[in-house]
Amino acid sequence: MEQAHTRLIAQLNERISAADNTPLYMKFAQTVKDAVRSGILEHGNILPGERDLSQLTGVSRITVRKAMQALEEEGVVTRARGYGTQINNIF
Repeated sequence: MEQAHTRLIAQLNERISAADNTPLYMKFAQTVKDAVRSGILEHGNILPGERDLSQLTGVSRITVRKAMQALEEEGVVTRARGYGTQINNIF
């Protein structure tokens, strides 16, 4: 796993375990956006697949899918079947 992915997973696990009332998919999406803003993830990076992200973070695949859908709607990522989820150049 790439270093960027390792750091992202660590941040996701930390954020997900935080005790607040924010829905998990929103925590997940915000953490990805924060990783882009801070330079952990860069334009063109390919994120791990939904199944991998689900297994590595312990959240359901539905939650991961909903977060990725929200990120796609905001223009943070581009998703393509068979290719993966890629970070866009938005910041």
